[in-house]
Amino acid sequence: MSSLNDKKRENKIKELLKTTNALRLSYESITHSKKQKKIRLFRSNELKILTEEEFEFLKRTDSFKRRLRDGETINDIMPEALALCREATKRRLGMFHYDVQIEAAIAMHDNTIIEMKTGEGKTLVQILSAYLSALEATSSLDPNEHKQVHIITANDYLAERDYEDNKKVFELLGLSCGYAMSQGQTKGNPKLLDKKREAYKSDIIFATAPTIAFDYLEDNHALNADKRFMKKPLFKAIVDEADDILLDQATRPLILSKRVQENEKHKYNDLEIYDWAVRFINGEKGYRRKPITVKVFNQYEKNKHDSYTEDCAIYLDNQFVDMQNITQEIYGDNPDLTDPNVAEELFFKSQAVIQCLLAEYYFKEGKQYQIFEDKTAEDDEYTYMKIMLTDASTGRSLEQTKYQNGIHEAIEATVSYKLEQKNKKDKTKYKLRFSNKNKPVAKVTYPDFLSIYENGVSGMTGTADKDEFMEVYQLDTYFVPTRKPNIRKDEPDELYATEKDKFNAILREVLECQRTMQPVLIGTTNVEESDRLCKVLYQYGIRFQRLDAVNKDNEKGIKETAGLLGTVTIATNMAGRGIDIKLGPGVEEVGGLYVIGSSKNKNQRIDNQLKGRASRQGEPGKTKYFMSLDDELVRLRYGKKGLENLKKQYEGITGQITDKLTLKLVNDCQSNDESRVKEQRKHTEELEAKVYTKHKKIIYDQRVKILTSSDKELIEIINKMIVSYTNSLFEQKSSYDQILSKLGHLIKIEECYDEKE
Repeated sequence: MSSLNDKKRENKIKELLKTTNALRLSYESITHSKKQKKIRLFRSNELKILTEEEFEFLKRTDSFKRRLRDGETINDIMPEALALCREATKRRLGMFHYDVQIEAAIAMHDNTIIEMKTGEGKTLVQILSAYLSALEATSSLDPNEHKQVHIITANDYLAERDYEDNKKVFELLGLSCGYAMSQGQTKGNPKLLDKKREAYKSDIIFATAPTIAFDYLEDNHALNADKRFMKKPLFKAIVDEADDILLDQATRPLILSKRVQENEKHKYNDLEIYDWAVRFINGEKGYRRKPITVKVFNQYEKNKHDSYTEDCAIYLDNQFVDMQNITQEIYGDNPDLTDPNVAEELFFKSQAVIQCLLAEYYFKEGKQYQIFEDKTAEDDEYTYMKIMLTDASTGRSLEQTKYQNGIHEAIEATVSYKLEQKNKKDKTKYKLRFSNKNKPVAKVTYPDFLSIYENGVSGMTGTADKDEFMEVYQLDTYFVPTRKPNIRKDEPDELYATEKDKFNAILREVLECQRTMQPVLIGTTNVEESDRLCKVLYQYGIRFQRLDAVNKDNEKGIKETAGLLGTVTIATNMAGRGIDIKLGPGVEEVGGLYVIGSSKNKNQRIDNQLKGRASRQGEPGKTKYFMSLDDELVRLRYGKKGLENLKKQYEGITGQITDKLTLKLVNDCQSNDESRVKEQRKHTEELEAKVYTKHKKIIYDQRVKILTSSDKELIEIINKMIVSYTNSLFEQKSSYDQILSKLGHLIKIEECYDEKE
């Protein structure tokens, strides 16, 4: 039945495409001569001076909106609207939509995720999709009833680039377009914040997912209506790299925090208690006689440890830290827990120790976070450093993100202690710039936030997970064929016993490419791995450029040169999304771009994203993944003992491992981790949908209503709230004291007594 529905939908899309193509000549005839009369037009109480061409496109857009008001559906006008938008794109950007791009836009409009291979022009597809949605969102004659369409892109660079290019098309079509700057760009700048609020008045907004989500949270904590960003109702979200936002980042909460006031601070100051915990763990004099030794093991090893119980271990993303006897280490064998001061101190200290152990044993520089020089700090004596988290799926810095529940503070305390020891040893002058202590006030996940769009969500990706999109989000997936056959050659994976052997194999491949001048893009899973690989290439005198969270200042320049003859580029996963590497002269003749993966990622979609950098639109190219038994995925799956047993079979062997069983065991590590993450994602989304989303929407809707109400309406709202609340109290037959404590500060209450006969 499903295949029949798919075929029916495909036939419908092909028919709409055919009709759209038939209209091409009629829209090409719209005047675009250099000599055009100027037309004065009053629109939204504003005088506009348009060229004949601009007036003709605007007139047709207005005609589509009128037809929607008169009862036609978007499907009725879709071929004409697509043909008009296609012509506007050709005139303003010099690019004409291919049939596969029109096909993708038609499929997307029905709240569908489209899968288009890299280089097939998803950016042009979003123009068509946004135009169709904006026609529906702004069809009302009353501008106050207009709604908003959001184009959500992978990062700030792409959001701003697409806005600057595509606004020319939307403006020709009579629609306003804006770019919402990120929180990092507007921080502490009132003028930029006002500019951002002005941008949000537009019909179509370009922004990143974190920007939109945080602005939504900020809006729902604004103290007056003027401070809100999104004053228009949200109609449709068009998500680029949909698998990253809806799947890979689905379980990561975005948490809005506010600065803790002095009167809110606890007597156990965060900085002090985490500093104490780090020194306690390291056995510093005056804190403990010797450092704490802990057992760290992964989720597959936990059942092998007789001492493991849920009460004595910490669990966090595959890792456990055995925590037995930490309490006794702090207060001895028999702490007096009847003393509230002792109990409180024990609680805060033990929690700080737990978080600092995790900061030491699980969170690693180069993987989950990076340490940067804080160039804003002015100090002649010290060089200040700061911590910034890293997105595992893209390799990009998360400037506005912090770990919660004390983890971030624990990482800072741990790093600060190490810098202190480095200063003593090397007589250097480094200090850590601690982040401000903030208190979480609201949170949202992407699935939770995207559920509020009136007309739902559609998206684009190069690597869709059809089953999961349907199971978790009830979103269908449509595969768009490539315009030209894909001639990329995907070589079989190669497996080695150690990372050293693997890097030597990669080195041999790079040296061969240097001989033929074939450009190479090497994708690593994290900055730490990039560091080690760079050292190997450097030792052999190979010139390379590096793109990651640390070396991102010349991101645009690196992308523009990565496809030139003889270039070697090492990049974290940030090179795998939204990046088109164009081949330079002569590169096709030497085989196109060669993409090498230095390790498998935690899911196959990220691997496929990296592969997708090669062979755009029928170009030649080649890919190969290298693996070793030292890789993180293998270590997490088998643990220390299991890995030792596996490696014993290949002791002394430096060449490629070709045993099919071992290859299968290593490849299974990825699928096992994917299954675990899918279950976690499904559970989180179900919990959000059942518990948080509906409740939050009710509260936020009430808040907006109060902010935007007149004084008279506000009094009515308050009266209804008081009546509802008091009725509920009396229905519960609350005592006089209970009612007085809850309402005494609002209204006068007198105690009534039954008269005795």
